Formats: sequence, C-alpha cells, structure tokens
Amino acid sequence: MGRSIRYRGIGYLLPLLLCIPLLLFGGSGTHMRNPSLFKIGYVIEGVPQYNIADLKIAYRKVVQQYAEGYGVQTDVIYYNHAEDAVRDFRNRKIDSIGGPSGLWARYYDKIRPYGTLFYLVQKSDDTFQRYCLLKRKGVVAQQGSVLLAKGDYNSLLYLRHYALNHLHRCPNDCFSIEYTKKNSTAIYQLFFKQSDYAIVPEESWKMALEMNPDIAQKVVVVDRSPAVMIYGVTCYANDLSPDLTKKIKESNDKVMHSTTGRNLLILAQVKSQKAIKAETLLPFIDYAKTTKRLMDGACSNKETFADRGSQ
Repeated sequence: MGRSIRYRGIGYLLPLLLCIPLLLFGGSGTHMRNPSLFKIGYVIEGVPQYNIADLKIAYRKVVQQYAEGYGVQTDVIYYNHAEDAVRDFRNRKIDSIGGPSGLWARYYDKIRPYGTLFYLVQKSDDTFQRYCLLKRKGVVAQQGSVLLAKGDYNSLLYLRHYALNHLHRCPNDCFSIEYTKKNSTAIYQLFFKQSDYAIVPEESWKMALEMNPDIAQKVVVVDRSPAVMIYGVTCYANDLSPDLTKKIKESNDKVMHSTTGRNLLILAQVKSQKAIKAETLLPFIDYAKTTKRLMDGACSNKETFADRGSQ
C-alpha cells in the first residue's frame, strides 16, 4: 500500500461532499476501469490525529444518506504524504484529489495539468479569507510566543510572510510556535495571558468578539493578511467525459441546495462550496510562492519551521 492509508467505507466528509454527484451518477465516465468504483484521494498530511475520529463519523453519516441503494462503490484513500497522492493522481490511480490549502500551496503546478473540474470549499461567503495577527495588550516586543491552531497551514504561511516581509527576519528568530486544538482556543489563551501573539482566521476573530466583546480590552489586531487564503479544494481528472462533468456540476448544485446538503455543510463546519476555474486559486498560489522565495533567501542556512506545517 505504500504510505497511503485506505479506509473502505470510512472517509473524510469534505471530499465526499464534493464527490456526492459521483455517488448519484457514477458509471458514465469513459476513464473508469470499473464503472461502479470511483477512487477518491484525500490528503490528511498535517491533520491532527484527534480530528480523525470525527471525520470517520461524518463520513458514515454521508454514506447513510447518499450511497445506499445507488449501486456505486467509492474507495476513499487517505494519504499521509501529499506527494503520494499527487503521484497517484497523475498516474490515474485515483479519480479525484482533494485536500486543505497546504496541498495546493506546494503542488498546484503538478496537479493543474491533470485536473479539469475544481471545487472550492469555503468557510465564509467570500472566495478568499483573511488571517489576523493578534497581540496581547502590553506586549511591546515584535517577537515572542505565538499560538496557531494545529493543522492550519494558512496560519503558518501568514506567520512566515509577516516575519519576512514586515520584520525582515527569519520567522524562527522572532517567534516560538505553540499549537492549540482550535482557533478559538488560541484567542482565549491569548486573552488569559498564556502567550504574546496568535494568528487566526478573521472569521474566528469576529465570532469571538460577538460571543465575548470583553476580549477587545486585552487583545488587539496588529496586522491582517491579504484576502487570498483558501480552505480546501478538490479537483477531478481531466479525462472525465463531458457528460459526466455536466452531471457532476448539476447534481452538486441540486444536492447542496437541499435540506440534507445544507445539514451536511453545517456538520462539516463549511459555509459553501462552488465550482471554480483553476486560475481562481492563483492569488493564493502566488502568495505561497512569494513566501517560499522569501524563506529560501532569508533562512536558507538556518533552521526553519516544518515545510508541511504543523507536524
């Protein structure tokens, strides 16, 4: 099996949401070796182990809703290493590939020539997100401990870019990372003086202020990232038939506007998902590439943060 982990009947909700049309209309793609089997690849590299159980539960709920009675088997393959998933997608051992932002920051150029239909998973109504650098009031130094939600590649990417572009220093010369389970935990730990800084999505910051306005008395926003961050993307192989591609688009729209579909989005803590052109991702890809160039130039001879994020 190599370094991938296979779960038949157990999988991750987000890629399955994106592949629901294949559960409903599988079998008409000319590329399928077995018309009743569609192989879904999803990268879990960097995903905290304590989240995996929740993902299994979510998948079982989706299977109960959509897979029974349609005669289509899906083989969901989890990949601990993104490069394995990319290789299998390029070699057509899997029919779709999906994953969080870190996958696309590092492998967009290798995936793009082999994909045709892209779906963007959104946490808010906006296509792109901003991240906030929060500081505990009273902290004067432009360095110190910083809280990041474990598994959130975007927060690490933004931390690198901020340190290199604004402070003109290698990130690990400025900050020591402390990981939390959730973004909300990072905010509240900062509020209770357990760190100097935190990086969270802007939506998480707004939500925290709505729930507890007193947070603003002790925590301030000192910087925001550009609105370029993405949450996750799935794309399908470029040898899907035009008929199947059309059915995927149409059925996805129908399912996501149904009551069941909306409930699944809520379960996955996702606001929406939509079909996009690959070029839509370029603002994020360019931001990631710029940050990498800065890292390579400033930190090439120094210890740097793990390239894959929160390991």
